[in-house]
Amino acid sequence: RWTPAALNEKPILSFDSNFSEIFNLQNAVQSPSFVFLVHKQTSVGTSRVLGGDIQTTTNDGFVTLEHASGNVKIVSETPSSNWSISTFRVLPNSQALWIDGRLVGLQAHQNGALAIDKVGESFDGQIAEVLVFDKEVNLVNRQKIEGYLAHKWGLNGQLPNLHPYRVDPPSFGGAQEIIWGGLTEVTENNVTEWRLPVKALGDADFELLAYSTSGLPVSFISSDPSIAAISGNLLSIVGVGEVTITAIQGGDSRYHPALPKHQVLRIIHPVVKDDQLIEFAEIPIKVRDDPPFQLEANATSTGIHHRVYRLPVKFSVISGPASVDSNGVVTLDGTEGNVTITAAQSGSAYVKPALPVTRTFEVSPKQRPVIIFPDYAAHGQLPEMPYGHRPLVVQGAYSTNGEPLQITSSNSSIVSVYRGSRIIPKAEGTVVLSFDVPESEFFVSAETVQKTITVIRPSKQAWRNFRRNDVRYSQTRGKFLARLAVSDPFLDPILAARVFDEDYSDSDSDGYSNLFERALGLDSLGPDDRQHLPLQIIKQPSDQKQRLSFIRYKNPLLTTGEQFLYIVEQSTDLQTWSTQGLSLEKSVDLGGDMQRETWVSDSVLSPGNRRFLRLRVALP
Repeated sequence: RWTPAALNEKPILSFDSNFSEIFNLQNAVQSPSFVFLVHKQTSVGTSRVLGGDIQTTTNDGFVTLEHASGNVKIVSETPSSNWSISTFRVLPNSQALWIDGRLVGLQAHQNGALAIDKVGESFDGQIAEVLVFDKEVNLVNRQKIEGYLAHKWGLNGQLPNLHPYRVDPPSFGGAQEIIWGGLTEVTENNVTEWRLPVKALGDADFELLAYSTSGLPVSFISSDPSIAAISGNLLSIVGVGEVTITAIQGGDSRYHPALPKHQVLRIIHPVVKDDQLIEFAEIPIKVRDDPPFQLEANATSTGIHHRVYRLPVKFSVISGPASVDSNGVVTLDGTEGNVTITAAQSGSAYVKPALPVTRTFEVSPKQRPVIIFPDYAAHGQLPEMPYGHRPLVVQGAYSTNGEPLQITSSNSSIVSVYRGSRIIPKAEGTVVLSFDVPESEFFVSAETVQKTITVIRPSKQAWRNFRRNDVRYSQTRGKFLARLAVSDPFLDPILAARVFDEDYSDSDSDGYSNLFERALGLDSLGPDDRQHLPLQIIKQPSDQKQRLSFIRYKNPLLTTGEQFLYIVEQSTDLQTWSTQGLSLEKSVDLGGDMQRETWVSDSVLSPGNRRFLRLRVALP
């Protein structure tokens, strides 16, 4: 059903799962690669909006990418009842889902998606636009399409802050600009300018470098062909003197002419020249949707006859699925293969041409996982963390391919790493944590991400702040409030929310109060590993005595600012408890100002008798 002026004053199509309203495509897309979909659901449920086997929503109302009989399943946290821009890559062994320009997840399954032959199948909701490509789409074009859809449908506010088209739509026409390349930095009278290198009469022809932001070809004009003649983008030196070289781009049916950009070329009589050498860094493996990247190369002269010159290097793609602009920025075209790039420097009036250097790198068919952090860590700083003994997960950090993160610490005496993926804050200080995801069968290694973290003393306020920065906090509090509402329907919601953090509350419903968990350095928002909880040892064979082992702060007042009292008691009836008949047997230092204590009963447990041991935590 056609609905006018429905989204951003533009018409959309509405569907209600009625098979009579399905659009059957006259020419099915047999091998889809990329799908861009602007849609929302009216009724929650699974849907195959495009026919075939691509499922775009889950049964419980979230946007997803599912196909290949469920072998591919990437589920987002975006409600399907909201308008969003979904991007699906459905290539074999290279499935991916982006929502509003954010990567949600990656998977690898040998089967690609089935043919797309319908629009609106088993879908109750609205569709604004669908774009289906049977060829690969690189990152630059994917972001352009996302930007186009976002601005067209009024959804650009949902794009990430760093998306290139969050503020302005991609340009498919209009103004353009010319950018000169191949310039060298010159400082005279404390003024720095970028100029064409000085040339000498008799020097070989050389290529002029400039590009337009529209991608249209740039032409060049010489102000004096008797000094410098130009054919295409190749300049021939004819005489001595100064000549102005003008770069122009006249526009086309979509782009306006660009403002001309001028450079002065100085040509002198020949002099003795120095040699120069190019250093061109190796290029690491890339994947098809890696972003454009800057090549790193330097040309340095020997400085024997003249000062040392560092002239601009010209890059050329000799072969492979990539292009390079005049500033050395490489853009991959979205397909796999080997790319060979040559770095050259044609010399100047004072420097001979350098021997070209060639580098080859692979554009892998694999995918590159991305390491994601919560918004609060976007600027490189993780929240402060109190030290203790317990291995902790870096909350909210994950890899888009689902593999565990590998962490390294710049100072293991402050933060150590436990089994590669968890950390133990051990002492006050600041460290840099490096996060990696290693290469696997279908994924190259992730780009290393570094975050700074400061470890502080485990005071009560630090405990509160750390809880509130935990990604589980809101969900755990919601469950806690729901339990309170059942037991006391008339409890004030504001008071109930305050109760969640109180010492007497059991926030995570594990049977231990917040006070108890804080005093033992436990997790107050989720289950604890058994070895971190108090452990009762029944009838140790050597002496038939009972033991209770637990972890505590060595000097709680000095460490936390709270005078925790750790009280070990025994009972025979679970009614009357006493500290009599129990002794501290041993203490083991765990680091982080914590220790494990083992308490033992003074007498053996006789056959047929019962005795219970417990740990109680109190404050004076």
